[in-house]
Amino acid sequence: MVKLAHYQKIEFTSFFWSRYFFGYLEYTDATRRLPPAELFRIANQAAGRNMLANPPQFTQTGLAYQRLIRTGF
Repeated sequence: MVKLAHYQKIEFTSFFWSRYFFGYLEYTDATRRLPPAELFRIANQAAGRNMLANPPQFTQTGLAYQRLIRTGF
C-alpha cells in the first residue's frame, strides 16, 4: 500500500484497525479462552495506553509502517 500510494502520488491513506500499530495481544493459553469482546477490550486498552504514552509506543507492525512511510519503501 505504501508503494502504491507513492507511485500514485496519493497524499492520504487511512488504514482500518490502525490500533494494531500501537497494541495487540499475544496468543497464549490465557487469551485463547477469552471471548472476542474481551479480546477487543484488552487490545483496545493496550493500544490506548501506548497512544497516550509520551512518546507514543509502537508495536513491531507500527514501527515497520513508520519506516515505510518515512523512507517511501
